[in-house]
Amino acid sequence: MATLNHRQRALISHALRHPHQVYTIEGHRNSHQVSYQTARTDLLDLADRSLLQRRLVGKHLEFVSVADLERRLQT
Repeated sequence: MATLNHRQRALISHALRHPHQVYTIEGHRNSHQVSYQTARTDLLDLADRSLLQRRLVGKHLEFVSVADLERRLQT
């Protein structure tokens, strides 16, 4: 698995401590002071790696950690 960037590592670390947290592109953007596109790319990449699940709520994407996140990180 390719290396995660520092923003993705911070989000995954947080998700391990708070497994029911909902993450949004806007929230990630604000937390890391990055553009919308950078935040979107970070979160979609984590979903593509099966570390987050994405869901459409209205017109907005939300992301939550997968139930077995810790196990997936070990493989």
